[in-house]
Amino acid sequence: MWQRIALYSKKYPARIAGYLSALILYFNKHFPHLPIDIIIPSVMIVIGMGETAQRLEHKKTLKALYAENKPDVPDEDILNDIYKH
Repeated sequence: MWQRIALYSKKYPARIAGYLSALILYFNKHFPHLPIDIIIPSVMIVIGMGETAQRLEHKKTLKALYAENKPDVPDEDILNDIYKH
C-alpha cells in the first residue's frame, strides 16, 4: 500500500499539494476559532508543498525530454520508468 502511495505522489505531486491545500483551507474556513499558531504553519506547508511539486514536475519534464524512446517500447512503460526514479 505504501508503495502505491509513494508512486502516486511521485506521479502526481501537484495533485497531492492541491489536496493538502484544499484540506487546510477547508479546516481554516469551517473552524474559524483555530489559533493563529496553527494557521501560520499550515500556510507555510501549502507554500512548501507547491514548491516541492513544482521541482518534482520540473525533474520529470527534464527526464522526459532526454529519455531514449525506443520504438518497440510502449509509452506507458517509458512513463512508468520516469516516475520510478
